[in-house]
Amino acid sequence: MKPLVIISSSDKELAPLIRHVIEQDGFATDLAQKAAEAISMIGRGNVLAILIDSRLATRQFYEAIRGVPHPKPGVIELIEPGAGSTCTNIPGAATGMLLERPVDPGQILDTLRRMGAERTNRDAASRRVFYSDLEMDAVSRRVWRSGRKIQLTVIEFQLLRLLMGEPTRVYCRRELIGGAWPAGIHVEDRTVNVHMGRLRRVLTRDGEPDLIRTVRGVGYALDDTATEDPDKAGSSTR
Repeated sequence: MKPLVIISSSDKELAPLIRHVIEQDGFATDLAQKAAEAISMIGRGNVLAILIDSRLATRQFYEAIRGVPHPKPGVIELIEPGAGSTCTNIPGAATGMLLERPVDPGQILDTLRRMGAERTNRDAASRRVFYSDLEMDAVSRRVWRSGRKIQLTVIEFQLLRLLMGEPTRVYCRRELIGGAWPAGIHVEDRTVNVHMGRLRRVLTRDGEPDLIRTVRGVGYALDDTATEDPDKAGSSTR
């Protein structure tokens, strides 16, 4: 899906020109007559930026942008000559730019390309999760420990992903079952112990310190001061 740029401008000459130039560069576009309409379009997904006239970019507009869940769109605000200088810290937006009229379409393209690159970098950073010497790529479903690739089953990966989401938090077995097993499957607490024991053995295969802490009667947590698993894991799994 192409990144979408929403154009909210009353300039009947500039808006079509900008739209044509942006689409020629590989972006999708849509037009919004009012700021509220532009905000409502964000729900369509993959909105990279909103290009908006300064008279429409009110405080209410930016307050609405603040309330948009991530990923937030960037904002390119077209201001009148002498109204201000270039700014990259527009409140509420992921990234923003004030561009003074008459605006060069090439400058808009440069700004959109930068916004696209910044979003890509943020997405790449958010897909990687780290704890101690563990690294997880949640998108490719790969795990490394001290650079060594770890092979995990689907359940083991889901368990570790849950634990790495909030390191040091103790997850009870019911939470682990809900996060790692498909809905509607009955899983006993002892089965959780079995899988956690296997996960622990895989992570410490080369003699690395144990990172999984067992809290008796409660559940498990990631803890780089953890000691050997006290659970007596059985052989049956579900």
